[in-house]
Amino acid sequence: MLSLIRHKHHIRHRRLILFCSSFALLFLTSFSLAAEPFPLTEKLKGIQGGIFLSYVEDPQGQLTIDQIEKGIDANGKSLEWKQSEKDVPGFGFTNSTYWFRWNATNPLGRALKYYVELSYPVVDDVVLYSRRADGTLYERASGDLLPFHERDLDYRNPVFILEQSPGQSAYYLKVRTSSTFIVPLVFWTPEEFIENAIREDIILGLFYGTMAVMLLYNLFIFASVRDISYFYYVGYILFWTLFLITFNGLGFQYFWPNAVWWANNCLNLFAFTTLAFMQLFAISFLNAKKNTPYLHRALTVMLGLSLIGVVASVIIPYRIGIRLVSVHAIVTVLVILSTGVRAQIRGYKPARYFLLAWTLMLLGLLVLTLRNFAVLPDNLFTRWSSQFGSALEVVFLALGLADRINVLKSERIRMEREAYETKLRLLDAFARFVPNQFLDILGKSSVEEIQTGDSTERRMAVLFTDIRNFTAISEKMNSADNFRFLNSYLKKMGPVILNNRGFIDKFIGDAIMALFPGDPVDAIHCAIEMRAKLKEFNEMRAAKGYAPIDMGIGIHYGSVMLGTVGSDVRLETTVIGDTVNLSSRLESLTKVYRSSILISGDLYNEVRDQITYRVREIDRVLVRGRSTVSEIYEIYETDTPETIETKDANQELFRRAYELYRTGDFNASLQCFREYQALCPDDSVVSVYIQRCLKLADRNPRGWKGVVRLRD
Repeated sequence: MLSLIRHKHHIRHRRLILFCSSFALLFLTSFSLAAEPFPLTEKLKGIQGGIFLSYVEDPQGQLTIDQIEKGIDANGKSLEWKQSEKDVPGFGFTNSTYWFRWNATNPLGRALKYYVELSYPVVDDVVLYSRRADGTLYERASGDLLPFHERDLDYRNPVFILEQSPGQSAYYLKVRTSSTFIVPLVFWTPEEFIENAIREDIILGLFYGTMAVMLLYNLFIFASVRDISYFYYVGYILFWTLFLITFNGLGFQYFWPNAVWWANNCLNLFAFTTLAFMQLFAISFLNAKKNTPYLHRALTVMLGLSLIGVVASVIIPYRIGIRLVSVHAIVTVLVILSTGVRAQIRGYKPARYFLLAWTLMLLGLLVLTLRNFAVLPDNLFTRWSSQFGSALEVVFLALGLADRINVLKSERIRMEREAYETKLRLLDAFARFVPNQFLDILGKSSVEEIQTGDSTERRMAVLFTDIRNFTAISEKMNSADNFRFLNSYLKKMGPVILNNRGFIDKFIGDAIMALFPGDPVDAIHCAIEMRAKLKEFNEMRAAKGYAPIDMGIGIHYGSVMLGTVGSDVRLETTVIGDTVNLSSRLESLTKVYRSSILISGDLYNEVRDQITYRVREIDRVLVRGRSTVSEIYEIYETDTPETIETKDANQELFRRAYELYRTGDFNASLQCFREYQALCPDDSVVSVYIQRCLKLADRNPRGWKGVVRLRD
């Protein structure tokens, strides 16, 4: 019995020991999970607050500050607080909300004011909670989901201004972000914070000043040498700078403080655009298509993905875009470095400086990206790695630019040699003589581009002119005098055509064929001026004792085909079509009617509202080669003043005689024309109609429609 009592007593003793041990273990465990209180002093020196933090994950983002303070969730389950073991806690990319807790102890006998800085500008939402001495809740919010002016302090990073009374207080920080999740919490005294802010502003000012200088410098080089590589590099510098301005929080602070949506979405846009220009620069600078064809294809694919990312960055959620651009950046770094190495192996000299400069830059970007994935810790180097890399890149790429200038000198010598060879080819091409206006119509920038069979179709005015009775005139001169006469005449007429926005298609002996591709009224103005130049030319001939000459001008407006004919050895530009034929026929008809200027009805109808010259319809004919009736108008603005006066005074009589002729009343028409001739004997057109009426009155043709078929 005694042994049984002793056995029960032994069991109770063991249970007591087990209970005490368990309680001690639980106490020690709880103590280990509670972070060491943060001791406030008058000099904090920007101490990292990570080791003073405890944190709990809130996957659904549903916990409230009351639940956090009580240490239980909505279901009454205890929260599993964990102590941070790093100066800067990092969780990579996550959709969870995290709550952080720290205790601050003020050992002094007075209140201390201090700043809590979250040195991570792109955090979405951060809220700080604490209990005042009276038990009320103190709450302040920051982050780029709020307008910038709602922050405690006008600074690029979220900063909370706290005042700690003597003793110990608990603080809670609720953090949510779509970017990579890091919490670089820093404690400052107000004076220390200002000193550090000034120091960082100087660093950032020097960095961005350097980037601005490099941007302008490379832009100047691009404007000077027109090398597309520099344009891509300028684009890269511009958007990389914009990315860093955004990532450093300066964009939200200075440029778009109220544009919350833009502040949350522009980072991905700038990142994808930066990668696109980076890839374009690598392709161009390294001549990847020639030196590394396989990697060129890879870069081209990456470029396509970057361009898609640029568009998608304003459509897809930021949290997805930032993950995609981070992965895309890593792959781009590897492909570009591989391209540079391969180009260097193949002996492409500019690749040396490219590799040195871009290795530093891309390594900085790689370090930044790995920090975003929480692979590397957050510290001064990883936080500013992209800026460090960019600054070093500027130095070494400047050496590369100097080397490239030497390459450009060699390239310029080669280009000068090619330019000389091109000049020889141009001289050969000019030997075939092609008007510049003709090249413009064919869409060619130089005669070197002209090929046999090049052609196009356009509507334009075509002008034909030649010297009356030139054969008889030329028979009285030897060959040298003939050419002197023709050249002196053509030198007078050629500038008139050019001054009226036309150009000479060809010289045909004494004849000129000119084209007016613009406003067709230009051709009529030209014809009037040519008659005036003819008068000057005849005055010059008269002074030398030569007889005057005369000329006829025919103009039609319509569709023509312009092109080249010939062989590879000899080419000629030409214009073909019904418009050309009719303008030539009209010029020939000036001899029949003994008129100076004849134009077609199509041209008259096109410009009738634009001209103030004296014009009259004189005939309707079927000319050789055409199946449709052609209306013929005479411009008699250049007749003698006396002839113009009598034509104007008797135009109603002419019109009546002409209408009687068209209706087939030839006898009445003949009587009117004879009456008109008595009043205006210098009007040569009347003689044509008197002869026609005499013939037609005798034949009395059936089915008369007022149209004469001209066979010659």
